[in-house]
Amino acid sequence: METDSYRIKNFDFFGEGETEFYDKFSIESVLIQGKHRETAPMVTVILPTYKRPDLLKQSLESALNQVEFDDYQILIVDNEGADIEKETETAKLISHYQDEKIIYYRHRESVNFKMDYAVRLARSKWICFLHDDDILASNHLISMSKIIKEHRNIKFLSSTFKHFFNTISDNEFATMTAPHKVLYQIKKYPKSYTCVGYFPSWVGAFIDRKAYISIGGMPTLHVGIGDYCMVGKFIYKYGTYEVKSSVPLYFIRRWSGQVTASGTEMWRQAYINEYNYHIYVTRKYHKIFCDFWNRISAYRILEKCESLNRSYYHTAIDLDNFVQECHMQSDILEKGKLYKRDVIWQTLYEQCIEKFCFPIKYKGEI
Repeated sequence: METDSYRIKNFDFFGEGETEFYDKFSIESVLIQGKHRETAPMVTVILPTYKRPDLLKQSLESALNQVEFDDYQILIVDNEGADIEKETETAKLISHYQDEKIIYYRHRESVNFKMDYAVRLARSKWICFLHDDDILASNHLISMSKIIKEHRNIKFLSSTFKHFFNTISDNEFATMTAPHKVLYQIKKYPKSYTCVGYFPSWVGAFIDRKAYISIGGMPTLHVGIGDYCMVGKFIYKYGTYEVKSSVPLYFIRRWSGQVTASGTEMWRQAYINEYNYHIYVTRKYHKIFCDFWNRISAYRILEKCESLNRSYYHTAIDLDNFVQECHMQSDILEKGKLYKRDVIWQTLYEQCIEKFCFPIKYKGEI
């Protein structure tokens, strides 16, 4: 019987392309409200949603309240899967907004690959994903679009984000989203840096839509870390850039209703999959030093497991069982001489990357 780790280790994440992207779609998406512009806007804010009208309201308003930028539309794609003739709570909410920027679709059934379904419906050159419980700063689009216009070689530009917790009042929302002067610098991530384990965030990023389709979008293998894998594919095919700004341009909500708050099993399986995904990535970038980088991945994943209990989610993972399930070296938890040597070599590697391959590419003020 094939296990998840076996499928991940034998799945070609970087081999998928446009054919695999379009093969995913079998459910009809129905346009309920609004229309696409005759001339496509520069960017589409993609807002998939599922039964969260109260939180969706703030997300949608943050997208509508963008300052100094008008060349965009908001594509709300409803994955509830209710009868199209039924006016759901989400449909009622959106009907109150008579704004030409809004395009509202509903799927006839709940779908997998909800992000890819939404990308297929967009028509702009650029897309920007917004979760239905997250918030954009009011100067997000103007800041990101100016950088994109100045540096046309970029196909993936990640933005600076900040976490916030639970519900917020209207006054807190206004303060959070108020525009600020943005000082920024931009870094490009070299492919080999992927094995260190840092991937720029995809939410709030400006992503070239055709490039997204050309890499197959989210992987067709369901591993619970599709967004993470998608960014890895972008790094492999096109490279990724990240804005390090003086103020956050995107706000990620942490609250009890998220999938990530569902308990230990979800996190355990996600981290097992992440570790095995990195084994795949290591084979792509560091064939000679696979053992070293696989140990680095193991240390990093185990540290993530340990930190979960100190995080907002207060989730404890049995590390001994985790090591066995991942087929890591039996002494990996001991952090002995081999661990200390590995950390030294990793630190030296990162310092070399920072100095010679990972410079600040651009900087400025918006």
